[in-house]
Amino acid sequence: MQKFLHSLFVARPHYFNFATPAMGGGGPDIGPLQPIAVPGSNAGIEYSLSFTEPRIRFFPSAFNPAPPAPLPIAANHFGISTDVKMCILADTGGVPTKFCGTISFWAVGRPVQIGAGTSAVVSLSAQQALVSGTGNLDRLCEQIVTKILNALLRQLQIPVKLLPQGAFQITLERGPEINSPSGNPPGQMQIWGGLS
Repeated sequence: MQKFLHSLFVARPHYFNFATPAMGGGGPDIGPLQPIAVPGSNAGIEYSLSFTEPRIRFFPSAFNPAPPAPLPIAANHFGISTDVKMCILADTGGVPTKFCGTISFWAVGRPVQIGAGTSAVVSLSAQQALVSGTGNLDRLCEQIVTKILNALLRQLQIPVKLLPQGAFQITLERGPEINSPSGNPPGQMQIWGGLS
């Protein structure tokens, strides 16, 4: 899965970098964002978000580097971590100036199946998160970044019909599951299916 994420990070940077038009958004490498409206004015806040390459861990692995508070990766779960650089464009005395900050983000979730049979897709869904570097805004940032991360993970859905099976179709019968620490090899996502 890490190799897949790396390939996606290199081939589709617009999944990991977003900006309003004034910050370069809307091009082939940067996904578009709308400025945040400022109440009581016609102005908007121009901003950008850039994610580092996500690092994924499957149970029984642990986060490396570790989050600031315990966030264990439980059985049949995964962990994902990334850093998010957030920038805003501000007018300082008539000169547009970019102000940036970076937060570290850790999340745990589970593999999910959407649909059934040959039309099923396999995906990951983040459920619990921690951030570091935002002070008393941690809970707010956790919610925002979790929503963005789940939108990204939905882009990574794998239709079962695209899995290699030669001349046969796979019908998903069980999974996805992350195998136990005694699995061979441990910490792999698995599905079970029938051929038709």
